[in-house]
Amino acid sequence: MEITSLKKDHIPAVMELLSNGQPYVVPHHNYVYWMMEEYFPSSNYVVLEKNKVIGFICALPSIDKRCYFIWQIVIDAEYRGRKIASMLVDRIIEESKLKGYNKLELTICNDNVASYRFFERTAIEHNSSLIKIGEYKYKDLYDNVYSIEL
Repeated sequence: MEITSLKKDHIPAVMELLSNGQPYVVPHHNYVYWMMEEYFPSSNYVVLEKNKVIGFICALPSIDKRCYFIWQIVIDAEYRGRKIASMLVDRIIEESKLKGYNKLELTICNDNVASYRFFERTAIEHNSSLIKIGEYKYKDLYDNVYSIEL
């Protein structure tokens, strides 16, 4: 397995992976992923297994909050349970620390128990806690906003 920055060639596979991750993650217009690849290469990664995209993370640095916001993370169902999500989040944590940022923020859909447990474990592994700092509601979408101090 190899972690590499998102490249234009990966975008169709990333969009398919996101489609398969619904309802918790959804693909957006390919322009969004081009923009991530072009302007945020140090915070958008894919995991490749024999040139197949099996994982993706999209995080955005917030200069104002001095943190990284994890916007999307998805792992191919066939490869879950192999610590791939941990590898991706750890890469974002490395980037965060390189920039002198001291926290991650993210949203988790209210009924996405697997993601909640994953980020709770991730926080503990980094001697921190997953702290609810807010919520986002729009129509039938309900996400909790969390922070992990690094």
